[in-house]
Amino acid sequence: MLTSAKIRSSLRMPMENIMKGPWPLEDAYGFATAITILRKSLDPGKNVASYQQFDSIRKLRTGMRNAFQNSLPGCATTQVFMDAKGKIQRLAQDPIYSWLFAKFMLGCEKGMGRYVKQDQAMDVNILREMLRRYELELLEPGLTEDHRRKIYLCGFAYVVLFCKAP
Repeated sequence: MLTSAKIRSSLRMPMENIMKGPWPLEDAYGFATAITILRKSLDPGKNVASYQQFDSIRKLRTGMRNAFQNSLPGCATTQVFMDAKGKIQRLAQDPIYSWLFAKFMLGCEKGMGRYVKQDQAMDVNILREMLRRYELELLEPGLTEDHRRKIYLCGFAYVVLFCKAP
């Protein structure tokens, strides 16, 4: 199999000189924000005690974007134009929208995942307690038929949804 270098050499084409450095002293690619996000991810989270979830740490990206957009460099480098429908579009040299930073955030999201507590199964003891409270409410004097019907429907729905859940 021919490599790119061998093909170029056989065609007497020079190799491309892709500069690999030095990197500029200013943070034009969002490295400081990436480091901040990584450090924040090590703090205990709400749903997982050992780390912050992606949906929590991505807020730092939003904060940095807002700060940059309202800074002198953000305003000076932003180009604004209006599209055919009259909507204003902005082209900005925002560090956190660099290709490197976008790949970093994609890696964070894939590595951390999204643990949504709403998707967590309900414990059977919680269901039992809910049904017990429904039974107590049904014993109350002066309960209207409409209210009694709603209690039965709610209890039935919870039992069916609990049993049908994966």
